[in-house]
Amino acid sequence: MATQALSYPTRPAPRRTSFWATLASEWAKLTSLRSFYVSALMTLVLAIGLSGGVSLIIASTWSDWGPIERASFDPILMSLFGLVFSSILLTLIAVSFVASEYATGMIRLTLTATPRRGRVLLAKTILITGVSVVLGYISVIAAFLLGQAIFSANGLGSTTLGDPDAMRAVIGLGLTAAAFPLIGAALAVLFRSTAAAISTVLALIFTPAIFGAMLPAWWQENVLRYLPDRAIDSITIGHLFTGVGGMTFGEYLDLGPGIAVTIAWLVLFLGAATIVLLRRDV
Repeated sequence: MATQALSYPTRPAPRRTSFWATLASEWAKLTSLRSFYVSALMTLVLAIGLSGGVSLIIASTWSDWGPIERASFDPILMSLFGLVFSSILLTLIAVSFVASEYATGMIRLTLTATPRRGRVLLAKTILITGVSVVLGYISVIAAFLLGQAIFSANGLGSTTLGDPDAMRAVIGLGLTAAAFPLIGAALAVLFRSTAAAISTVLALIFTPAIFGAMLPAWWQENVLRYLPDRAIDSITIGHLFTGVGGMTFGEYLDLGPGIAVTIAWLVLFLGAATIVLLRRDV
C-alpha cells in the first residue's frame, strides 16, 4: 500500500524592511509631530522677520551712527541677524523628532520592526539634514534679499548674491543649517531627553559668544575656535569679521579647517549616538 507523504504549510520568510520603507516611516513620524509644522513656520518667520526688523531699525537710526559705527557696518552680517533663532528652532524639531520616541516608548516598536538600528538613525539623519537645509536656504536667501532691499532703499551700503563674501555666507549658512540639529538629534539618543539635549545644544551655541571675550587671547585662538559654534561660523561668516569691531581673523579658522572641524564634531556626536543605540537596551 502506497503511503502518501504528508505536506505541511510553510510560513513565508519574513520580509526585510527596505531602507526606503524605513525612510518613509520616519518621514511619517516627523510630519505627524504636532510641533513640526508650527516650528517650521516659526523658523521662517523668525529668521526673515527678525532679520528684516533689525535692517529697518538700522536704516531708521542710520543718521545717529557715528563714523566708527558706520565704518564697521557690514550689510551681509546685519541682514542675517535672525538666523541664530531659526537654528534653535530647527534643533528643537530634530530633538523632538528623536526624543519623542523615547518618551512614548515607540522606539521599542521601531527597533522591533527595523532590527538594523543603524538604518533607523541613518534615516532620521537624512530627514533632519534635508528639512534643515531646505528651511535654512529659504530663510537665509529671503532674509538676505530683504535686508539688502531695505538698505538700498534707505541709501545705505548694500550688496548682492553675486558678491563673493555674500555668496560664501549664504551658501555656508544654508548647508550648515543642519549642523546643530544633527548634534541635537545625537544628544537626544544619548540622553533620551528633550530637555537635556536642547540645553546642551544651547550651551554649545551661546557659551562661546557670551564668555569667549572674557578669556585670554590664547584660549580664544587655540580652544574656542575649535568648538562647534566657532567652527561653523568660520565656514559661514568668519571671513566678514576681519578688522570689524576690533576682532581679528585669528579668532576663526580658515575655510578648510573650519569644514574639517565641523565634520569632525558631527562624526563624533553621531558616531557616539550610533554606538549607544546599537549597544544599549531601549
